Amino acid sequence: MRICFFEIPKNFDWKALIETLSESYSVRCDPIESDPIQKKETEYQRTFYDTFDQRLFDKSLQLFTQEKHLILASLHNDDEAINRLKMGSSPRFIADFPKSSLTARLSPIVEMRALLPIATVHLQTHSILISDETDRPIARLDLEGLTAYAPGGKEGKQGERLKLCVQKNRTKSGKKLLKFLKKNGYRVSSESLFESTMGLIGSQPANYSAKLQLTLHPEIVTYSAMKVIFRFLLKVIRENEEGVKQDIDTEFLHDFRVAIRRTRAGLNQIASAFPDEILDKFKKDFSFLGKMTNELRDLDVYLLNRDAYRSPLPDFFKKSIDPLFDFLRREREEVLQKVRVGLGSERYAQILSEWEEFLNRPLSDAEFGVDGGEPAQEIAKKIIYNRYKVIIKRGKRINRQTEDNALHQLRIDCKKLRYLLEFFVSLFPKQKTKALIKQLKKLQDNLGEFQDLCVHQDALQSFVEKFPLQDHKSKRTIMAIGCLIGIFDRRKGEVRRAFSETFSGFASKKNRALFRELFA
Repeated sequence: MRICFFEIPKNFDWKALIETLSESYSVRCDPIESDPIQKKETEYQRTFYDTFDQRLFDKSLQLFTQEKHLILASLHNDDEAINRLKMGSSPRFIADFPKSSLTARLSPIVEMRALLPIATVHLQTHSILISDETDRPIARLDLEGLTAYAPGGKEGKQGERLKLCVQKNRTKSGKKLLKFLKKNGYRVSSESLFESTMGLIGSQPANYSAKLQLTLHPEIVTYSAMKVIFRFLLKVIRENEEGVKQDIDTEFLHDFRVAIRRTRAGLNQIASAFPDEILDKFKKDFSFLGKMTNELRDLDVYLLNRDAYRSPLPDFFKKSIDPLFDFLRREREEVLQKVRVGLGSERYAQILSEWEEFLNRPLSDAEFGVDGGEPAQEIAKKIIYNRYKVIIKRGKRINRQTEDNALHQLRIDCKKLRYLLEFFVSLFPKQKTKALIKQLKKLQDNLGEFQDLCVHQDALQSFVEKFPLQDHKSKRTIMAIGCLIGIFDRRKGEVRRAFSETFSGFASKKNRALFRELFA
C-alpha cells in the first residue's frame, strides 16, 4: 500500500474536493466500517517522547504512545512501526521496561536518560473511499484534523493534512489519482505526523547540545575567543539547572558539572587572557560551584554502576550487595536536598549573574590580560603543545613501581589537553585535530578506568564503616563488599598493565609529528 500526504492549500474546502473527485470517480463518504483498504480509527491521540538531548531525533527515530502501545517508528514514516510494545503506563527509564525487541533497540540509544513527553496530538479523521467506474476501490483519502499540545500546554494548536492510502495492486490507478490531485492544486508533502505536530507547537527538537560546537574566526583574539567559549558553557549550565533540581535524570547533573569543569579549565589554562583580579575572583567562584555537586555525582556514579558491581560477584553474593544500593539511595536523597538548597541560594545566583554580566560586557582593553589581545590561534598553539610535552614527559616516567597518584595526575593533564583541543578545534585542520582527540581519548579511557577503580575501592571501604550492622543479612552485605574490593583490585592490576601499550600509542612517532605540525 502506498501512502502519501498533501499540503492543505489556502481556502481549502473538503466538500468541494469531494465534488471535484466525484466528477471522475465513484466516491463514498466515511467508509470506515466497510473499508476494504485498511481499518482506520476515526479518532486517536499520540504523545511523542524523546530525551532532553534529542537522542531519538538524532537517529531519525520517533517514539510515541497510542492506545496503550509504545511504538518506535522512522522519523519520516508514522505508519510502519519498527517495534511495538504494550505498556500500561507512560515510559520513563529504559531500565524499567520489560524485556522486548523495542527495549533492546532503545537501550544503547537512550542509555540512562529519561524519556520526556515532547508533544501530544489529538487526531480526528474524515475519510472517503475512492473507486473506479466498476466500483473497485482505488484508495482512501483522509482529512486529518490535528490539535497539537506542547508539554503541559492547555491550549491546542489546530492544523489539518490530507492522507492518501492507495490499495495494494492498484498502483497504476493510484498514480492516475495522484496525478489528478496534483493537477487540482494539491502538493505532495513529506511531513510525518510527528513533524506536523512539532511545527504546530513551534518546537524544534534539535535545540540542545552540551558538545562544544563553536566556530571561532581565524583572526579572533584570545580574550574574545574565551568569552565566546565561556558564554556557550554558561548556556549549558543554565539549560541543566532545572533538570538537576527536579532530578529528572543523572545526565542533567553530568552536563551541568562538565560545563563548570570546562569553565574552570579555561580560566586556569588560558589565564593570561584576563587581568589577575578578574581571574582570581571567578576561579574561586567556579571552584565553589564545582564542589557543590561533588558528592551527589559520586553517588550517581555508584548507583549507575549497580550492574557492574553485581556482575563480577559469585552468584551467592549477588543479592547480598543489594542492601548497599538501598543505603546509597537514602544517602543520595539527603545530598540531593543540599544541592537543591545550593542551587536556590543567593550566592549561586550572584555568581552566575556576575559571570554573565562580565561575559556580556563590551570588549575593553582594560580587561585584557597579558595575552588577551594576542591571536587566539597562537596562544592556543603554545599552551596545547606545552601541555602535550608535559604528558609525554610524565607518561614516560610511569612504570610498575610508580605510585597510583602519578597516573591520577596524568589523567588530569590529559583532561586539560582534551579541553584545550575541543575549545580551539575550529582554528586548526579539523580532521587532524579530531584524530588527535580520538587517540587522546583512548589514553583517557585507560586512565579513567584506573582512577574509577581506585575511587570505588576507597568508597566501598568507607561504606563498610557507615553501613549499619543489624543482622546476619547486613554481615553478608559487608562480606560481598569485601569480595568486590578484591575483584576491583585485580582489575586495577589489569588496567595498569594495559597502560604501557595505550600510552605508547598516544606517544607514537605519528602522533608526535602531528602535534609538532599543528602546534609546535
